[in-house]
Amino acid sequence: TMKGVSLSADNKAMLATVANQLKEKPTCTITITAYPKADKRQQALADKKLEAVTNYLVEKLGISADRITTDKLIDGGDANTIDIK
Repeated sequence: TMKGVSLSADNKAMLATVANQLKEKPTCTITITAYPKADKRQQALADKKLEAVTNYLVEKLGISADRITTDKLIDGGDANTIDIK
């Protein structure tokens, strides 16, 4: 949990699947994308969500941080969604 941002059990299970796929493919990298609205509060929340997901993958699941890129697309989609590709 990071100041109001927590990962649900479903989020953690999905991230475990992502981590397993990354471990099977050592050269694979991922990009985690958030879609905040244009206002600063929404963008700050998106930053916290991206940080929470990245930290969970790195600290709890053992994925190297250099394999993870984060991105924000302002008004690019559902503000409650984070994509991993």
